[in-house]
Amino acid sequence: MSKAANPDLRELGQAPAIAPTRLGISAPILRLVKNAPERAAIEAGQVDAVIDPASGEVFLLPEAKQALQEEQARIRSLLARSADWRWEQDENYRFVSHAGIAADSLAPYNEDIDGKRLWDMQFHNMQEADWSTHQMQLEWRFAFRDLELKCTDNHGKTCWVSISGEPIYDKYDEFKGYRGITRDITQRKFAEAIAQASKDFHNDKDDDEYTFDNDIAEREPIANSLLAAVPRKDYLNLLAGLTPVTLTYGQVLYEPGQLIEHVYFPSDCLISLLTTVDGNRALGVGLIGREGMLGIPLALGIEFSSVRTLVQASGTAMRMNAACFRKEVADSLPLQ
Repeated sequence: MSKAANPDLRELGQAPAIAPTRLGISAPILRLVKNAPERAAIEAGQVDAVIDPASGEVFLLPEAKQALQEEQARIRSLLARSADWRWEQDENYRFVSHAGIAADSLAPYNEDIDGKRLWDMQFHNMQEADWSTHQMQLEWRFAFRDLELKCTDNHGKTCWVSISGEPIYDKYDEFKGYRGITRDITQRKFAEAIAQASKDFHNDKDDDEYTFDNDIAEREPIANSLLAAVPRKDYLNLLAGLTPVTLTYGQVLYEPGQLIEHVYFPSDCLISLLTTVDGNRALGVGLIGREGMLGIPLALGIEFSSVRTLVQASGTAMRMNAACFRKEVADSLPLQ
């Protein structure tokens, strides 16, 4: 390759470069590297890339290339935590691919979906009017989020999935179809059903005439592993204080020094714990998912948060106010 196509960093008198951006700026500034101070900036790692003036091709410097690869790996890791399957559809909205994020992850539907559109499949909660609305969104090329569908899995059991997608265009701005992700939200739906049953039980005008449907509580799985580990009797006592909530990506639940007003038991969301270092840089010190809870300091008598808590992946959780949680911890040895 010629010097023009592969610039030598020691002779960059003619090569433009991206000004110090550290891969964090969406619109980097391009300028010529003309003198010794600018060459020194490259050697000090303050420039991310150089551009061949003949072809316009960008060459990432080694440190920037490594940073980009690490960022891509982080995004892939987050995607694996926030989705179960990824898919693509053609311009006629027919599935052309549907693959699990995890290896050997089978599709949740009890039918082959290749070549089919969503409304060609058996979903139990959708009516003709619902599909008409969805098709209109697609014709308008809207992105859609959290389309919840009830279906039957390969084992004949009822399951729920949440589908989100966005339109795909080629370099000529021609519409080529849709792509997106699918999440299994079955456990969240079961948790909501149990919570609703508990609410109906406590709101009934005459408890003596109402029997709580323990079959539901015994049959349906509990999405949060910590709640699932509590004996069933204690869990049913907790239900009165638990409320299902939806948490969205980027939502801040606590700030450092803020009073902890609620605890959260994640079902299918992820919550990051962040602390500030060097005055303004956020450092992740923890990640909470369905295996645990947010708000443990309350059990230790600490009422204020020491960290910032940020929703890292959208989903649902069971929430309980702080006063109720402190009472339940005091009264329930299994919860302790």
